[in-house]
Amino acid sequence: MDQIVKRNFKTRIGGKNSVPVKTAATFDFEGVTDEQRIELEMRSIVIMRQADYRKNEHVPAEDTVKVAELLKRQPGGFKLTPESAVKFAMKDEQNYRATLAGLGVSKGEIEKLVKAKINAR
Repeated sequence: MDQIVKRNFKTRIGGKNSVPVKTAATFDFEGVTDEQRIELEMRSIVIMRQADYRKNEHVPAEDTVKVAELLKRQPGGFKLTPESAVKFAMKDEQNYRATLAGLGVSKGEIEKLVKAKINAR
């Protein structure tokens, strides 16, 4: 791996509605051992998983992380799969209702499904 890596990234201060600030960073890896790199990678992976748990409002007692799958992450989020679409749709009641309505589910059936979702929590 190169000892010097340049990376551009954006950071928001003040929440989702704030304007992101661009940073052109230079990372100097000189003197870092393979063990230290792995430790740094593990910290990053743990933070990513914790963010997923929060987003999905579920923290498992055990988890197996396929690191190669994490590397497929798309800028701005993860690749849309049927599973991730369902998780997004169920994230909050408004998304859930809109998704069901978009699928042609009747209003009465939407109410039943929303009630079942709330009771399942």
